[in-house]
Amino acid sequence: LVPHSLFDLGGESYEHHMTAMKMLWLLVSILVLHQAVAMERTKEPVKIMSELIRPVFGDK
Repeated sequence: LVPHSLFDLGGESYEHHMTAMKMLWLLVSILVLHQAVAMERTKEPVKIMSELIRPVFGDK
């Protein structure tokens, strides 16, 4: 089942909520990662972010 758009999910409000949460989590992760890079940290935050994102989006 592939909706025509993210908002065309009909009664599947839970599915839409989970999609929104994933997008929000990704946005937060990008902001945190950008901050870490701006502070010229090591590449450790990159590994930490990938570890946090993996269970949310699933292994690809």
